[in-house]
Amino acid sequence: VVTTSDKTPVRYHCIQNKIDHVIWPRTLTNNSIIINAVSQRIDKLKSINSLDKPEKLLGVIVSFGRFLPSSLLSLFNYGCFNIHPSLLPRWKGSNPLLYTLLADDKVTGITLFRLNPMHTTFDSGSVLYQKSIRLPRNKNTMLTPNQLATYLMPHSINAMFEVILYPNLPYLVGVDQSVISAKFQLPITYTRKPQPHMGLINWQEQSAEDIIRYWHAFQGTCVNLFTELCLLNTVQEEKENNSLIANFRLSECPLLVPHVDHVSNNNNGQNNAEAADIYCPNYESKVMDYLNEASILLHQPHTSSLPPGSIVYLRSQKDVKHHLIPYTFIACKPNNSSPIITQINSVSWLAVKSFLVNWPNSSTKSRHLTAIDLYNGYFLKYIQSLSSTLPISVVNEGRHSQQLGVRYFGEFRSNSSSTSSLLSGNNNDGNTLIKPWNELTPTILPSDLQSSSDMSIIVKN
Repeated sequence: VVTTSDKTPVRYHCIQNKIDHVIWPRTLTNNSIIINAVSQRIDKLKSINSLDKPEKLLGVIVSFGRFLPSSLLSLFNYGCFNIHPSLLPRWKGSNPLLYTLLADDKVTGITLFRLNPMHTTFDSGSVLYQKSIRLPRNKNTMLTPNQLATYLMPHSINAMFEVILYPNLPYLVGVDQSVISAKFQLPITYTRKPQPHMGLINWQEQSAEDIIRYWHAFQGTCVNLFTELCLLNTVQEEKENNSLIANFRLSECPLLVPHVDHVSNNNNGQNNAEAADIYCPNYESKVMDYLNEASILLHQPHTSSLPPGSIVYLRSQKDVKHHLIPYTFIACKPNNSSPIITQINSVSWLAVKSFLVNWPNSSTKSRHLTAIDLYNGYFLKYIQSLSSTLPISVVNEGRHSQQLGVRYFGEFRSNSSSTSSLLSGNNNDGNTLIKPWNELTPTILPSDLQSSSDMSIIVKN
């Protein structure tokens, strides 16, 4: 057994069951020492039985993240195969679960492929088994990579035994991934290592649902969702158009503001959102009261026409004192899953309860500020200088909206988003956006594979 850390469940299992194992850290620069140690253990296994009955050695690789040299692969007389949690050749690389969620794929899968000692790239071997699997459908929540891994685990185990128990395994060649791509119209796409800059939000390109999905998808990685705000602190800076940039990191999962039509339907005992298979999270009752009222205020003509990235605060119209609703509301691109919103070209809305803020030229670390803290400590001071720069029509609408409990405080920046760029150009075409994969593909089993006389591979049926 070879594992990547002394803290993995695999190592604990080896210790408890007294199984010989080697730790191959991913941070190790000189791999030759580990490769030699593994090779010695394989040679030892080969010599256990007598020469007339050589040990049958099969290598199984799962989420290992190391490129195995041909000298190591050739030691396994039954070959090595890798269990990969995607429909190869879609999402090659070390982060298929992350990209499955980022792309909003509705169908993923399990692929087992043989490692060819002559290959020089990751995840490029011939396929011995492949099964497409629908992601679990839950309109009330979104998956994290760990949750998706747990969901796929039983399928991976079944796939492993399907291949291991196949009687002709040593002579099974498999089907080339290019054949699968052409036969099933499955695009070849690649994953990349998560980097902090991937969390930059582009409000014009990402809907409220997209941003919530990214929040869940990046859990367990180094990526945190963040946005930027231009600060105009002085009259001189305004004249010179020289603004400072503050970094606003989302410190907790943002909330989806329901569309006003969904709110009215729910009040009438209907639930068209669920019937239409639209993401419809269940929050606690007090939070839902806030969001339902916010939905009505935000979908008035003067607010629904605000550009993506717009920052809005709301005062409740239901209580006598008109208390501030304790969220910062941010306009986003319309939600793709809602035909109602797309049809009327209205923005979608996020509710953010708190941020970790990095002010420019500040010597202190990020400050945790609630939406109310920001309203009282910054936006109230900022609104006067902002209003003087707005077009007259917008200022007039702003005064009207204040009477309805709506305060508009400018916009977060809509930079080119790193997350959006990750989902384009993956297939060597920088202008092509990778679309979600929603089709179930035919299952490939070891028994479905044949070798013709010229050694080409065909798939039955």
